[in-house]
Amino acid sequence: MRRIRVLVSALTLQSALLSLRGQSPVIYSFGGDPDGANPKRSVTLSGSSLYGTTVYGGSGDGTVFQLLSSSGSWSETVLYSFAGGSGDGSEPDGNLVFAWEL
Repeated sequence: MRRIRVLVSALTLQSALLSLRGQSPVIYSFGGDPDGANPKRSVTLSGSSLYGTTVYGGSGDGTVFQLLSSSGSWSETVLYSFAGGSGDGSEPDGNLVFAWEL
């Protein structure tokens, strides 16, 4: 039996876009450390969450974040904070990509 796990659905994306129609495009304002600053690229939608990266903040060298929609408001969780240096990345400047499994 094959299990298909799809992380992004067209219906969820359509619903999220319709809920933002007619509103300001700002759904969350990053405050710098520790929650991140300067999100430069697009976010990725999965379920009722948006995922993305910030170039600054966290431990100082950027974050991977999740924005979760609940009751009309958005809250942020830092999923990863880049430490920089030779052992870790820094200043992520790209989109997150989710894959599905067949």
